[in-house]
Amino acid sequence: MEPRLIQKILSEFFPAGSTERGATFELVPDSVTVEAGGGHSGKVDYVAANADGSRVAVKTFGALLLLDAATGAELGAVDHDELVYALAFSPDGDRLAIAVPHEADICSDVMVYRLVERTPHHVISSPSTLVTTGHAGNVTAVAFSADGRVLVTGGADGTIELHEL
Repeated sequence: MEPRLIQKILSEFFPAGSTERGATFELVPDSVTVEAGGGHSGKVDYVAANADGSRVAVKTFGALLLLDAATGAELGAVDHDELVYALAFSPDGDRLAIAVPHEADICSDVMVYRLVERTPHHVISSPSTLVTTGHAGNVTAVAFSADGRVLVTGGADGTIELHEL
């Protein structure tokens, strides 16, 4: 991805070089890194924002972080060493879907985490709900329907599937 495009995307959520906001992003050719509270840091693999732009999910090496978009503060985290192929928030912002490799690594599954609000933090539930897909390859895209009742997955095999939640 073009570094300027990454910078533009991230600048929508975090001011460049901010350390007061709880998360710092460093832009280098062909990679973005994040350093957030709770000792989490690493290369950013995927970023997704919820519908109102108040929260950002960031997949880094070893963790899936939920950050407050206004402050950059870490709201929750789940240890997650697996690759991630796609991320998406539900329209109401209460769930986060991530496409991950299947155990056999010949296809992928989708894990749906419920985001639980506990004042003043949002916590990512664990364990997640597993949605097994029939794609003959990895899931490369995930999205929720407008009412959040259906998860749509797109596969590297060129197919689209609908999964009732």
